[in-house]
Amino acid sequence: MAGTLPGPPASLAARMAAALLDGAVLWVSGVLWGFTVLRLAGGSGRSAVALIAGEAILLAGWGAYFAWAEGRWGLSLGKLALGLQVVGWDGRPIGVRRALLRLAAKVAGLALFGLGWLPALASPERQAWHDRLAGSLVCASQAWPAREGAGRP
Repeated sequence: MAGTLPGPPASLAARMAAALLDGAVLWVSGVLWGFTVLRLAGGSGRSAVALIAGEAILLAGWGAYFAWAEGRWGLSLGKLALGLQVVGWDGRPIGVRRALLRLAAKVAGLALFGLGWLPALASPERQAWHDRLAGSLVCASQAWPAREGAGRP
């Protein structure tokens, strides 16, 4: 049964802006995590091992965050801020498994100098490789609404 999409396909500019916001959040969390790991390692000979283990934990955490948030709700913080949502063709969130597949394909496409984004330039639905592989698309839905009266004196 076909559902209703939450909105039209998101523009590439909006998707890139959401990715930049997500990247900023990841960068800040990575720096804080790195300082924490170094502090706990205490500058000992175990620092290199602690950093490698810490990086593995951090990457797994980031992967879990994107898989869960985009799979369950179709959102990341960047997408939420810009009113974008990852959905399947039925208009519903894609689920954690498909979100993991999408994430793995996105990382692979970025590792190939961003070639995974090329199909989005020619696709009317603006689907990159990771979207096509996961059977997903990113729609412009609605930005997080401001509270009634917010910002007024």
